[in-house]
Amino acid sequence: MSTSFLTACVTVSLHHPFPRTPHLGRYSVAVLSRVCGLLKCIPTIVQGPSCAASRHDRPNAETYYLNPIILQGGGVNCSKRAGSHSNNTTTQPTIETGDTRAFRAGESQRKQQARGTLTVNAISQAARRFWDWLPTGVDRRVRVIAWLNLAAQTALVGTGGAVRLTGSGLGCPTWPRCTAESFVSTPEMGIHGVIEFGNRTLFFVLQFIALTALFFVLKYRRQRRDLFILTVIPACSVLFQAVVGGITVLSGLNPYVVGLHFVLSVVLVVLASVLVYRVYNGNGERTLAVPRWFAITTHVTTFFVAVTVIIGIITTGSGPHAGDKGAARNGLDSELLQHLHAWPAYVTFGLTIVLLVAAVSLGLEKVRRNLTLLLAVELVQIAVGLAQARMGLPEILVGIHMVLACVLAAAMTVTVLSMKSTAPALVDAEPAEAVRAS
Repeated sequence: MSTSFLTACVTVSLHHPFPRTPHLGRYSVAVLSRVCGLLKCIPTIVQGPSCAASRHDRPNAETYYLNPIILQGGGVNCSKRAGSHSNNTTTQPTIETGDTRAFRAGESQRKQQARGTLTVNAISQAARRFWDWLPTGVDRRVRVIAWLNLAAQTALVGTGGAVRLTGSGLGCPTWPRCTAESFVSTPEMGIHGVIEFGNRTLFFVLQFIALTALFFVLKYRRQRRDLFILTVIPACSVLFQAVVGGITVLSGLNPYVVGLHFVLSVVLVVLASVLVYRVYNGNGERTLAVPRWFAITTHVTTFFVAVTVIIGIITTGSGPHAGDKGAARNGLDSELLQHLHAWPAYVTFGLTIVLLVAAVSLGLEKVRRNLTLLLAVELVQIAVGLAQARMGLPEILVGIHMVLACVLAAAMTVTVLSMKSTAPALVDAEPAEAVRAS
């Protein structure tokens, strides 16, 4: 131990030249200072290579620590810590031993594990807060997201119509990319590329809304199985709808594939309208609240609405709005199809008037309100259809006619649903009951 101590003293004296002190002799105070520092190093030298002591009894005191370096004499070096006051800036290079490297590696691994644990805990806490925030029953959030879903599904028909009516159907000539080199529209593609890419981007909005609606009914899915199914279907079908849109592009805007694309959109609008109706009318047992003949007449009206929409799709496939100048048409007589499209529309209009009069006479208030809405939509739709036929199918009127077809389907759906009443005792449970039941 004495040899190591002496070696350390010599090393410190070599690497830390003593400053001249004019008061107590040339080197006396400096020597005492060094000796005090070395005396504080002695316990550390005995215990092993770790940080040694520092001088705290005087201002601007120099601090010493042990560097685990191997000296030629076999000793240990006490060198000054970074940040201590000294005129000598020369530092002794540090040579790490195997034990030191292992210690530092273990310390780094422990820090990484700690960071990983903190990350997992943060994610877990965020997930728990999100789960606690989710509705436990039908509330305002659920109703709002149901309306947003219906609006977004209808808007998709409008943007799809804009793509077709502006000749932008092949604005992005491939799928899923917009071009062979890019997923987004490029300036060289012009306005048609922007319109088509914008229509594709709406997919992400629809998917987000559909998934949000699904999460909003997740906690009480057992009590409201109807809502759970009505939110699962859009969440899955939006992706399927995007694939059909891709096939439409890859097929060069085949009119029958385009028609299928529109039919799927109408179906999704119908399901969205069912979701809106159900979030307002509970999950109890539903019983028929109208006479049987009234229900049969309503279903017949629904059939003619469907026929009107399908013939309208075929008529559009034979007309001038193909979506692109080079797109093929179905080759059918467009003028004849316009008449075939109008006939079931007039039948639908007549049946709706009959049902409305019957609802008023029978005192079916709820059904009457929905039939009034249905009749108003039919009046506007017939007026737009006649105007576009007389004016040579202007793009704006054709687009309005397409969107109104979806609104017509939604109004007809709500009218059919309103023929049944929900048992009051089985309307949505309170949030606390829903949580206990789940």
